[in-house]
Parts: sequence; structure tokens; C-alpha cells
Amino acid sequence: TRSLKRNLGTVVTRVTHEREAGAEASGIPIDLVVKEVHGRFLRRWFYRLGGSAPFRREFEMVRRLGDLGVRVPCAVACSIRPSGKSEILITELISGAVPLRDLLWLGDRVLRDRDEIGELFSKVGVWLRSLHDRGVWQRDMKPSNVLVQGVGSGRPELFLVDLTAVRVL
Repeated sequence: TRSLKRNLGTVVTRVTHEREAGAEASGIPIDLVVKEVHGRFLRRWFYRLGGSAPFRREFEMVRRLGDLGVRVPCAVACSIRPSGKSEILITELISGAVPLRDLLWLGDRVLRDRDEIGELFSKVGVWLRSLHDRGVWQRDMKPSNVLVQGVGSGRPELFLVDLTAVRVL
């Protein structure tokens, strides 16, 4: 239940951040998502020469997309110049959100009602058009990079994830 994704050198895991009793709020969400990407040999040399990891862009992209009214998970931490074999990105977990992919065909919450599916597709279509109208382009746009929160409530909220593949034109 903690593993959210595992394929092609990428592992995404849900982690619970334990706060000490009595400690002041750190501002770090309790539930986090840790994305670990295995770095290729050439990329590791790039870091040794002073290059920065692409995850560092995540913080600026969260701000830019927020300014445009696009809902995204907040970035908490990332590796800047990884010295090991992996790059790490830590973001907040969007409570109750489910990847669109899991609602359509691959999850335990697959939608079966045609009207509900039609409404969701309509909402996603309008949302996607609004992204493009605001100049947001996701190079890796796929159902697993769209999170849906509040399914069945009549007012689902959509979130964009995998911001390293996002460009704002």
C-alpha cells in the first residue's frame, strides 16, 4: 500500500513523517510522497562537474503553476547534486487523490457508471484545455500524471503531477 509506482528505474513511495510530541509544527506535511529515480552514468558525471538535478526546478514550477491556478502537490525537498546513484524528490501527498488511470481501468476504484465516467472525462477535457490555454505543456501527459480528488462528490478536483516534464510557454 506504500508503493505507488515502480517501473523503469523510478520508485514512488508514500511515507509518513513522524513529528516529535510537543515539537512545533515544522510546516512539513505528515504524509509525503518520495520519488526516487536511478541516475544514469553520464548524469552522475554531470553532477560531479557542478550540474544540478532537474528536480530543483520543481519548486519554481509549483510557484508558477500556482500563480496560473493549476493545482499541484507542494514540493518539500529534493536532491540538488546527488552523489549516489539516485535522485530524490519529496512532495506532499494529496489526501484522498487517486490517479486518473486507476479510476478508468487499473485500480480497485475503477468507475463503472457510464454517466460518472462521462462527467469525469468532460471535467478532465475542460481542465486539459484550460491548461493549454494558460500555456502549460506537460511533455509526459498521461492518466497516471493526473490526480483526481473527490470522486463521486460531483465536484472532483484535478491535480497535475510530474512537474519536471512541465513547461510554461
